[in-house]
Amino acid sequence: MSDAPGRIVPIEPERCSGCQGPLAGAWSAVAERPQVVDLPPVSAPLITEYQLLAKTCRCCGTVSTADWAGAEDANTAVLAPPGSPVRIGPRALAMCVLLTCGHYLPVGRATALLDTLTGLHLATGFTARSRRRAAQKLAEKFLPHMQELLSAAPLLHADETTGRAAGALAWVHVACTEYLTLLHSAAAAAPTSTTAGYCPASPVSWSATATPATTTCPPCTPGAVPTWPGTCGRSPTPTPKVNCGPPRWPTPWPPPTRPPARPANRDATGWTQACWPP
Repeated sequence: MSDAPGRIVPIEPERCSGCQGPLAGAWSAVAERPQVVDLPPVSAPLITEYQLLAKTCRCCGTVSTADWAGAEDANTAVLAPPGSPVRIGPRALAMCVLLTCGHYLPVGRATALLDTLTGLHLATGFTARSRRRAAQKLAEKFLPHMQELLSAAPLLHADETTGRAAGALAWVHVACTEYLTLLHSAAAAAPTSTTAGYCPASPVSWSATATPATTTCPPCTPGAVPTWPGTCGRSPTPTPKVNCGPPRWPTPWPPPTRPPARPANRDATGWTQACWPP
């Protein structure tokens, strides 16, 4: 129930239900307020044309044409690179990524769904390439933010395994905490996740499940030894963790406590009747 509906349709009685007299001009009050939630009609896609103007100098007659450097618009970054004169905007690109990567729809179905719901006619190849463009933007902007959060975690788990990517052998690295998980792939000859910049160089506490052949130990901080399960030649005995001061990471909510069960009752036949759950 919305307190601010987009459209209100008042329905007034014309005559009194008792004496059948006219009710024009009589005082009224809202007796019921049912609402209907629906989708608006699909509007045509918004097409914006950008015109680069050319001006002729009155003194020397030189013709100067504007460029995208002086434009102040959100779509100038889409139009600045060379290519087709017709470009697809960032909102349509984000919708393609949402349908294919967020909802795991096939490329053909995602393209048809956009055409049906929004009237936007896209090529199937554009929808397929949108996933790569989204991955590049994540690597440029979101990945550094994830690295910063993982570096601030008091306990970090790192692991790696092999896989096939682009027809060749590759490494699949993971760095995760209780709240964050970062998966990335690298070439077969690339360093492990510890030295690739995805994990901090000197974490507060480490956990790993890699094999000795594929494990790179993080360097120890002076005066302290990180916790390591003994897979890389170190002693498997417990070692003290680095003291990082007050915790810098959110702690989970305490698990809900179950109330104690009430004692069982026995009916007239002697059978026990469970009292939990009530």
